[in-house]
Amino acid sequence: MRTVAAAATVAALTLSGCGVETVQSERYALRLALAEVYMAYDKRAEMIDNAAAVMKAGNLADPHELSEWEQAKHEAASARPEIATNPDNAQIRAIGERLNRVRRAGDAIVESARTGLEANHSAVGELPRAALKRTADEDQELRRAIDTAQLKYAIQVKTYNQVISVFPVNMAAKVMGEEHRVTLSAGTADSHAGGKAESKTEAAPGASKQTH
Repeated sequence: MRTVAAAATVAALTLSGCGVETVQSERYALRLALAEVYMAYDKRAEMIDNAAAVMKAGNLADPHELSEWEQAKHEAASARPEIATNPDNAQIRAIGERLNRVRRAGDAIVESARTGLEANHSAVGELPRAALKRTADEDQELRRAIDTAQLKYAIQVKTYNQVISVFPVNMAAKVMGEEHRVTLSAGTADSHAGGKAESKTEAAPGASKQTH
């Protein structure tokens, strides 16, 4: 009996060892997907920064909106180091909330650019007018890019949850202290994309659905 038990233990350890690389690979895929979300936000932020500068120069900007935009960007940027450290569910939810704040603040700037351009069309110079119009035209595409990146992240989360639930990877995941991941808490594009795998985390501390 002892021989059989020992053999079973060795076999279990061997199998769990085989799953370690799989878990690490899936972790890496999650980090890459989250980095792509940040890159999509960065591209929109660059455009909004330019629009905000034009609006400020033309006295079309709301100081409160500009302040909220800068604060939201700062908070989101402060979470960047967590991407490289395999963030847990509570950290992911916090990142999602920060990114959602950035998106709302950016929406306000873009809307002000649009309405300011319409209300002060004749008073706005040709170059500022062209810059603000470009902001309004490009924003929809940049928002779609964010939604797409967040959806890809949600799909990767679902894949991760499925992979670490299957033997023998589940054994390695347990040894490594891995848990089912949640999607970005504040997302809209992927708020329901986690599927059954995500639902298993709902009762856990820090678990949540996914922003925009």
